[in-house]
Amino acid sequence: MRVPDHPVALALLSAFGGGVTAPSANRFGSVSPTTADHVRAGLGDAVDFVLDGGPCEVGVESTIVDATAEIPSILRPGGVTRRASKRCWGSPSRSSRAAVSGCRASIRPTTRRVHG
Repeated sequence: MRVPDHPVALALLSAFGGGVTAPSANRFGSVSPTTADHVRAGLGDAVDFVLDGGPCEVGVESTIVDATAEIPSILRPGGVTRRASKRCWGSPSRSSRAAVSGCRASIRPTTRRVHG
């Protein structure tokens, strides 16, 4: 479930009355876009519409949290810092499990890695 912190996204969700489960606005392995122009350049005709709420304040990948346990754990660090998560739910544990994408959390787009 995505949890945006942007007034345009929040207004859209409020009008919709539901939640959003969706991928990022970039192709797999690409750096996250920070402007609507970046999204249009990266996705082209693959999308019908880009909602432009201005440039992103955070230009890193989304934080992925496993909230299925009593104490949530951070699966992939991102824009939400450990300090911010600690204010929300106490001391989050740092998971040793792989990030949701199946790659280690330390692997980032454009990182060179030898497989095999």
